[in-house]
Order: sequence, then structure tokens, then C-alpha cells
Amino acid sequence: MASVLDALGAGLLIVSVDLEIEYANPAAEQVFGRALTGESLDSLLDDSAHAFGMDVRRAIRAGIPIDRGEVSIQSEDASERVIGYSVHPRAEGEGGGTVLCKDITAIKELQSLLDESETFALIAEAAGAIAHEIRNPLAIVTAYLDLIGESVAIDDEARSLMGRVYAESERITRVLQAFQEFASGAPTRRVRIRPEELCRQAIDVVAADDAEMPSMRFETEDSGPIWVGPDAMRRAIVNLLRNAREAMKSGGEIAIRITSTPESARIRIADTGPGIPNEIRQKVFRPFFTTRAGHAGLGLAVVRRVVEQHEGRLELLSGERKGTTVVIELPRASQVGSIRTDD
Repeated sequence: MASVLDALGAGLLIVSVDLEIEYANPAAEQVFGRALTGESLDSLLDDSAHAFGMDVRRAIRAGIPIDRGEVSIQSEDASERVIGYSVHPRAEGEGGGTVLCKDITAIKELQSLLDESETFALIAEAAGAIAHEIRNPLAIVTAYLDLIGESVAIDDEARSLMGRVYAESERITRVLQAFQEFASGAPTRRVRIRPEELCRQAIDVVAADDAEMPSMRFETEDSGPIWVGPDAMRRAIVNLLRNAREAMKSGGEIAIRITSTPESARIRIADTGPGIPNEIRQKVFRPFFTTRAGHAGLGLAVVRRVVEQHEGRLELLSGERKGTTVVIELPRASQVGSIRTDD
């Protein structure tokens, strides 16, 4: 019998009426990362598994089964795992019971990604609709301002006020543009293009901005072409360069480096700014998250969306006072040769 239980993929604990663990199969000991047979259930009541232990204790003593429960526990390497479990008390008067448990961390992560993907799509659709509805009235307001300025004599104070209105209108236009970029679907036309060409084009776009550019270092090797929608990918790189520039108001350097493997090309953009605080590092690619006034919080969300649409991978490396590095990894054109050029 024990050999059958030992072969189970799910963790199994048999607990006595005194809450002693009479038997734990290898899968259960792997779930909790320790030997359990002969231990008291109380030994599980530490900080990480307290809720699990209390649930088992309550269910066995009350004789009430738990069909499904979840608890987060911390491993020795400080990583967090999610454990799913069920508790089945023995018949009344016999005491004790059986506990089934399984590490469902990967399942929960996949579920989170699916939920996030659906939310992402809904937000993008709403953003596009909002931008469309606002852009036309805004254009009319700006046109009327032009007419007023041409047909009515105004003093310096009124002229100053109109200048502020123009400035705010332009800011709204930039926000709307960010909304529309975020809402745009996958690129309708992909071409073979070298990543260094995209990066040089993006540098030219950012250099043409009014803001002063920090020093720029560009290193590249012959990576071979990638298969992308050039406008979308260039826009993603522009957003990263602008973010790096704004992180270094007092000066610094942006380093762009392109490397490759037989399967992919990597675009690495690093700045020497203050870095991203630990508490917000996981949030920076979320739509509408921003720490800067006057920004829509969509620049990095657009980057993430574009990279994912191109079957790529995005990596953020940052530490406080250590600068920020973002790596875009994209499959080389030879790896996606089955994609038609008219897609």
C-alpha cells in the first residue's frame, strides 16, 4: 500500500487523532521541503504555513471536510509558492484524517497571465474609444482658438492665457496619442529589418525632441534581420529612450547595445539614472501607472504590448541608484520564416 501512495503525484498526509503526521508521501515532503512523517502537525504552524495548519486542525477536530483551500508559503530561497489542498476527516469517532496537497504555483501564474491578458485587451479597447471621442472636439476647440486669435484684438494677459490653453491642448493631444498607440492592434504588415536600423531611427526621433539629449553610446554587431512591424517596434524603442532621458535630468549616459544568438536579437537600453525603487518595479509596465505628473502612464505599457505582439520577451533590470536596463529580445527573421510577408 505504501508503495502505491509513494507513487502518487499529489502530496498525501495521514494525520492521527492527536494531529501527529503518521505518514507523508514523497510528494508531500517535496511540497513542504522537509521530512514530515513522525512530526506533529504543530510543526507546520510556522509563519509561512500557519493558515494551512490551522485549516487542517479545524477540519479534523470538527469533522468537516475542506474540498478546496489555498495557502501561500515561503520556500527556503525566499520565493513564494501557492499550495492547493483538501482535508478529509475520518468517520465520526475515529479521529484524524487525510490531507491532499499540491504545488499549484505554475497554475496560478498562468491563470494570472490569462486574466491580465484579458484585462489588457479591455483596457486597450476602452483607451482607443476614449481617444477617438476626445480628439475631434479637441481639434474643434483648437481651431476656434486660432480664429479668435486672428479676429479679435487681445491684450498681453489674454495672449498669455491663450498660450496656456494651447499648451494644455497639446498636452491632451500627447495623452490621446499615447492612448491610441496603446489601443492599436498587432502590426498589419511586418518586414525584415535590422534592429540597428530601427534603433538609429528611434535615436533620430528622440534627438528631434525639444528636450536636451544626454550622451549616447551605440554598440552593435551584425545580428541579422528581425521580422517586425517597423512603426510599432520603432515606437517602442522611442518610448524606452524617452524614459531613459527623463530619468537623467541632471545628465548621464544612455547605452544601446545590440547582440544576437542564432535564434534571437537583443536590444539592450541602459541608463545611468537613479534606478527604479524596489516597491514599484513590478508595476512600471502596467497601463496607466506613472510617477510623473502630466504623463498618461502608457509609454512602458505600449512597449510591453508591442514586444508581446512580436512574440518577443521583455526584461527589466534595475536597482535603486544603479540605473535601469531594459532588454528587448526578438526572434530573428530566420526563426519566423513561416510568417507571410503580407500578414
